[in-house]
Amino acid sequence: MKQALMKKRNDILLGYLLVLLSATGVHAESLLKRFETQRLEYPQEKIYVHTDRNYYMGGDTIWLRAHVVDVASHRPVSMSKYVYVELKAPSDSLLSHVKIKEQDGVYSGYIPLPQDLIEADYTLTAYTYFMQNAGSDYFFKENLTIGSPLSTKYKITTDYRYDAESGDLHIDFSYLDKQTGEPAPLKNTHIVTFDGKTTYSQSPSMGITLSPAQ
Repeated sequence: MKQALMKKRNDILLGYLLVLLSATGVHAESLLKRFETQRLEYPQEKIYVHTDRNYYMGGDTIWLRAHVVDVASHRPVSMSKYVYVELKAPSDSLLSHVKIKEQDGVYSGYIPLPQDLIEADYTLTAYTYFMQNAGSDYFFKENLTIGSPLSTKYKITTDYRYDAESGDLHIDFSYLDKQTGEPAPLKNTHIVTFDGKTTYSQSPSMGITLSPAQ
């Protein structure tokens, strides 16, 4: 949308410029030829990315193909030899960054996903080196849903209990099988808290206590 509005604005400005230059004796045809030459030598790129799916699980691989075209003519351009693709978490933190080389007009590559990703919508972003001059608003962006293998089998419930006297916060976790509703047969689970401490359990229920700093 922004690129279409920008092109329309440029066309209007070009029209006013042609009228002004015609009034001052500058040949319009010569000016148009110069603009066309510049557009061919320095095309404004637009990128399209196609993924093999829209939904993935942690541990999967995102296979993708990208095409770069000229904004005005929509014809393929080969000015950029590489396409840069990023995968960002919902918090906007960068999870993966890959550099894909052009081969026969197509940029084909992949992004392996970590097994322990949280279930959420992630953002796939693609751009070329020259597109960075126009700003990130002109990058290709698409949301991809990535699920967790654990969430498809088990339901995780969380219970918080605050002790006003001691200031402790007790957090209890329970894992239930979604099909049977029974406690999940987990062999081993562990929780890592923000201070680096790890709690282990071989039970479908476990808890931790967070105490205020002394």
